[in-house]
Amino acid sequence: EVELGYLIAPKFQKQGFATEVCTEILNYAKQEVYFSHINCLIEKDNIASIALAEKLGFIFIEEMEEKGKQMLRFKRQL
Repeated sequence: EVELGYLIAPKFQKQGFATEVCTEILNYAKQEVYFSHINCLIEKDNIASIALAEKLGFIFIEEMEEKGKQMLRFKRQL
């Protein structure tokens, strides 16, 4: 499974960088690599990343445990 991941330094957060970069990554994944879908795993309490995933069109799939952390898995068709 393919997964989208990102990390934005605190001083650059809330400026739209994550939205812009992730949008272009998703476009590339669809147009150049021909992925049919992509996943996003987010820690359960990371409200900002959950909001970004939803803004990007990801749909909540399931709650799961990964490396001892409670995670939410989102999926987006490309």
